[in-house]
Amino acid sequence: VGFSLGGNLVLKSALKFPVDAVVDFFGPIMLLEDAGSHALTSSRVAGLPKTQIHHGKADSFVPLQISSLVLQGWLNTAGVPNEAHFDYACGHPGDTTAPKWDSAAEKQSLERTITFLNASL
Repeated sequence: VGFSLGGNLVLKSALKFPVDAVVDFFGPIMLLEDAGSHALTSSRVAGLPKTQIHHGKADSFVPLQISSLVLQGWLNTAGVPNEAHFDYACGHPGDTTAPKWDSAAEKQSLERTITFLNASL
């Protein structure tokens, strides 16, 4: 389970170490320092385990359209089982200009994560 930059790191770690499932919360898929064999790319995601993605629609720090939606497309194309939740009306944690992850969104995402991990592990 990884949040923001941790989401990127957990995805990359799952390509190197055997795990049964990955949960990514609003993680960027592309970082400026990514290069060569360390980059998360459409061709590399085929090596990922079952993946769950959470992302708020109001995220301006890591926009949904250029991160989690792209990742989900790559996973679908590669045939990697995945589950995506983009129905949160929240921004990125720490962004003071966007709606915050409130207790309802946190509770819903936690319940979804527990259900996913229970089914995957």
